Formats: sequence, structure tokens, C-alpha cells
Amino acid sequence: MELPDLSRTVSVGLPFALLGALLAVGALSYGSGFYATFIRSELGVIENGTALLALLVAVLAIRAWRETRVMAPRWFFRLWMAFFVLGGVFLAGEEISWGQHFFHWASPQYFRGANIQGETNIHNLWHLSEILPKFLLHTAAVLGGILWPLIAGRGRIPAPKAPGFLYWLMPTRAVVSAASIAIGIRVVERVLANMHLREKGLAYNEFKEANELFLILFVAFYLASLVVRARAYARRPGAAATDRARDMGAGGARDAAQ
Repeated sequence: MELPDLSRTVSVGLPFALLGALLAVGALSYGSGFYATFIRSELGVIENGTALLALLVAVLAIRAWRETRVMAPRWFFRLWMAFFVLGGVFLAGEEISWGQHFFHWASPQYFRGANIQGETNIHNLWHLSEILPKFLLHTAAVLGGILWPLIAGRGRIPAPKAPGFLYWLMPTRAVVSAASIAIGIRVVERVLANMHLREKGLAYNEFKEANELFLILFVAFYLASLVVRARAYARRPGAAATDRARDMGAGGARDAAQ
């Protein structure tokens, strides 16, 4: 039996509605003070939206951690969810420079000298700390968020089924729209960068920020999909008995090893 996933209204409608709203507001207000504050600034909707989504990632990971009783090996998925909890909280703090953007306190001397933007955050301290997380997220979005959901179940690649390991680990089609928009924005941003617009006095940092926003939305959808499917699987007839049998089997294996 196919398990329910995020509805298309959420997984497809929400990312495109968000993109459309940003494009509409941006087009109508470009060059104005409203645009500078609402879209481009560190206190704007994109920057703070990314921080809020990062916190949502942490909340969803906590919720998914509670559902790892149906996932095997359970220890792996609990560590996997703990990674998202810590990563979500850390990213949210980094996006707002741990409150500096709101409370306008001065950066310590070390950060003023070492940080690329003079802010109190780690990801701008070194070039590698800035590009490595983005590289990993973009790789996950392309391979796991676009290619895998579109090819799994086609040709010689069978679609994973619950309760198999890959079924819980790999994203579903629920993430395709958010991942595709994130990669699309990245491509546009790279095209603009190669046009040397900065030399002409034109900035486009908002494209980089929007790219990050949809990357984190991709991660949030991955976790939300996991929660929906795991909860549905746990409610299936016989699921509790299967969990007990698996736990007893794991316990027996540990006893035999001892």
C-alpha cells in the first residue's frame, strides 16, 4: 500500500506561490526604499525567512526523531535527525548573526577583523566555511531533490518501499519543486555574476539569498514528508507488533554477541 505524502498543494503550490510573491513584490518595488528594506536588507523577508525556515527544519527533525521507531536502523536515523536539529538551529543563528541584525551590537574585535562582512558569524570567517555548506546543499538538491525522485521507480531503478532503509533516507517527489527553484535561482545568479553587473553598479545579492531560502525549504519539505509517511506507516495494522519483533530481534542479537 502506498503511504501518503505531502499534498501537491503544499509541495508544489507553496514553493511557486512564494517565488511568485517575491518576484511580484520585487518587480513592483525595485529601486525603492521598500525594496531595499523588504527584499535586499539583512532585516528583509528573504534573510529572516531563511532563518525561520531553518528553525522549522529543527522542529521537524525533532518531530521526525520521535517517528524513528519505524525506521531501521533506528540508531542511524536518530543521529540523522539530530544532525538536522543542530544544523537548523545553527543556521538560523548564523543567518541573523546571532541577534546582531536585530539588536545592532558591535562585533567583537576578532570578527571585525576576520569576518568577510564584519559580522558575528562563522560562515563568513573563511572562504571554505562559506562555500562548502552551499556546495553540499546544492549537491543534495540536484542529486536527491531532483534526479532521484524523478528516476526512482523508472527503468532499472526500483522505487524503495517501506520499511526499507532507502525509503526513509531518500527524498520523494514532494521536494522536487523547492529543489528545482533553488537550482534555477542559482543558475540565474551565476549568469548575472558572469555579466559583471557589479562593475556597472548593479547588485544582485538578493538572488543568492533567495537561493538559500529555497534550499532550506527543500530540506524542510524532506523532513515534513518523512514525518507524514512515518506517521502513516506507524498507524498501519500490525505496525506495533512489527516494531516489537524488530526490537526483540535486535535485543536477541546483542545478547548473542555478548
